[in-house]
Amino acid sequence: MEHCLVTGGTGFIGSNLVARLLAEGIHVIVADRNSPTKVLIPWPKTEELEFRETDLRDRDRIAELIRRERPDVVFHLAAQPLSARSNVDPVWSS
Repeated sequence: MEHCLVTGGTGFIGSNLVARLLAEGIHVIVADRNSPTKVLIPWPKTEELEFRETDLRDRDRIAELIRRERPDVVFHLAAQPLSARSNVDPVWSS
């Protein structure tokens, strides 16, 4: 794996994964609607990291990102933090 996309990379699990992937020398693109200043586990400064402020509910934008970047692997860690809400409305629109 040389190039990957991580959704939800500013969260606890996502930010740990991003830091680990970068430590392994892997190019990482983070797609998240939160600002990188809100990352829970600081990422190392490196040219191997790119951040795309993106709302995953925008299907066209995500599809274009994947088509353009062609990652080897996608780690989908973005989630609605309220699981009960996710069961009722899996494509949460607000």
